[in-house]
Amino acid sequence: MDQTVLPASLKPFVQKGVHRTRQDGSLVVTTHLSTYWFDAPDAEYLARVLPLLDGNRTLEHIALASGLDLEAIRAIVEPLYCEALLGERTDVPIPSLLVYDHARNCGPLWHALSTWRDPLPELITSGRADAGLVLGLLIEEWHYVASNPVHASTAVLSARSPRLRHLWAEFAAEDYQHGDWLESGLACALPPHELRWCRPLPGTAALCNQMRAVAEANQLGYAACLALCKQSNDSVGAEFQSEYYARLKALKVLPDEVVEPYQRHTLTDIQAGHLEFTRIPFEEHDALTLDERLDLLGHVWDHVRAYEHFYRNIYEFYGRAGVRVHAVPGPPHDDAVAAGTAGERQHIGSTMTSRSSLV
Repeated sequence: MDQTVLPASLKPFVQKGVHRTRQDGSLVVTTHLSTYWFDAPDAEYLARVLPLLDGNRTLEHIALASGLDLEAIRAIVEPLYCEALLGERTDVPIPSLLVYDHARNCGPLWHALSTWRDPLPELITSGRADAGLVLGLLIEEWHYVASNPVHASTAVLSARSPRLRHLWAEFAAEDYQHGDWLESGLACALPPHELRWCRPLPGTAALCNQMRAVAEANQLGYAACLALCKQSNDSVGAEFQSEYYARLKALKVLPDEVVEPYQRHTLTDIQAGHLEFTRIPFEEHDALTLDERLDLLGHVWDHVRAYEHFYRNIYEFYGRAGVRVHAVPGPPHDDAVAAGTAGERQHIGSTMTSRSSLV
């Protein structure tokens, strides 16, 4: 089998959340995040082929039914599969790098299948996110980033080749100090005792532990999950990631010093090319069987759902008035001590507690 092309026996189908319409001779394919325009003659070919993509016909059968040759069908189907606009459940091996592109693009598409809609982006964009909610978001991001070396070191121990062990060790080393960076920003808004006793929300702990579990169970699944939130200078989401913390600063609900380490962390990750890291395990792997693909995609699905609960838990907990941190309850006078004054919080230095966010 050719390790660079989709097999002729593949049976693709249009994924849920993908819609298509005709407009003035063009074919428009949309998801909740993206719009793909196809002009003639591609629009005509796609209009002929898409109704045949039902998960029951092979590429060979689709070629016969559409009147196109097999290579023309491959040229149509492969980019749609890599963009995750098409899925498949065919009991035949598929080249691993094609599966990589497919898996990392499934995440954003599957995110839209949830009935829950995250209100945080709109609250931030509209300027209605208050200090408590933004601080809570940053606290839980700190817990998650601080856990990166934990699941990366698990991936080191589970790696099946020296190259992968070195890869995950390099990733762990590069991210090792980033939790401290974020903590130094939080220390400009929270007193040391609150940072010391702060615990991750259940949704955050579940997300961190999902990453540690997949790092141990499935290296390709781990790489694909990382790829959902990593960017490079050339990736579509890099600009959004670069501007996200600028938008948080623009809210003027927290001092810039709180947000700046988060912005530096994001830019450092983009410049380090961590997205490229996630491709390497697939380069080492042969074509993936159906069972291997389903296991891999299962971990991606778990990660998407864990991220949903991560943000839902943040909104539900920190969206309440008067909430500051998630911690073990203390004596009543702790509330007064924790409240402090705005001036006191502005002059607190980094606590650098260097603790695991999972412990």
